[in-house]
Amino acid sequence: MENFLDEREKQRRMANRRRLKKRAEKLRKIKIYTCMGAVGVIGIALIAWCVTGNNSDDEKKAGGNNTVMVGADATLNSYNEVENTEKDTEKDTEETTEKQYGYGDEVYSDGKFVVCIDPGHGGNDVGCEGIDGSYESDDDLALALLVKQHLEEADVKVIMTRSVDEWVDLADRPYIANKSNADLLVSIHRNSNEEGAVNGVEAWISGKENDNSYEIAKLIMNNLDRVGISRNRGVRSGSMTSEDKDYVVNGKSCMPSVLLEMGFMSSPTDNRLFKQNLEGYAKAIAEAVLQWSETQPY
Repeated sequence: MENFLDEREKQRRMANRRRLKKRAEKLRKIKIYTCMGAVGVIGIALIAWCVTGNNSDDEKKAGGNNTVMVGADATLNSYNEVENTEKDTEKDTEETTEKQYGYGDEVYSDGKFVVCIDPGHGGNDVGCEGIDGSYESDDDLALALLVKQHLEEADVKVIMTRSVDEWVDLADRPYIANKSNADLLVSIHRNSNEEGAVNGVEAWISGKENDNSYEIAKLIMNNLDRVGISRNRGVRSGSMTSEDKDYVVNGKSCMPSVLLEMGFMSSPTDNRLFKQNLEGYAKAIAEAVLQWSETQPY
């Protein structure tokens, strides 16, 4: 009897060891697969980083060098006729914007005054590159944030298309303004010219019915002139390619809109004035917006 019990205990222990062995083997396989998966994820991340993360300044410089004469957004009708760093096409614009509102120049009364500020370019798209190595996207954002600050100090609600150095799709910029029911869109850019002898500040508005856009653009230009600019290049309609081809921010916004070109980054004079008068320019733009708002039915 004792031998029988000893044999049963022996078999039970052997069966238990087999179960433990199987369990250990299963856990080992799980650990191996988990490690393999983790290595795979890390490998993919490293490959992605190698492809996109090591380009930094090289990509930025590549983006800014092909800007000729105008550092602003592409036009509605043809993106290829003006060399610039925002490579959308009209088809891309139609597909990426959730809802096309169409152009508008009226301020609608809803009891609130909302301004959308659009700092041009951003992220890997630096826009123009200055002769001092600076990037347009940085200048655009610096000025835009100061304008925002002055407007908010006057209790104006401000919507930013971007507040940091990041890419925002060209079609999304007017869409952000439209979706937020903004009463005014101000897009901030800087310019460039291969010859380097051109300088001055200019404002662009839609070539369509544009009375309100012209009025605010004129006020801004007058204020900037008083602060000090190398040359007042005036208020212009359409784009560099044609009066019939609007820049996207102007052509796709459903409120008065102005695209400002704040001097040429290829001009030493304009670069010096931009740095010297950055705060003054921001205040001048904000004060023009406030003055214009007093005449509007919002």
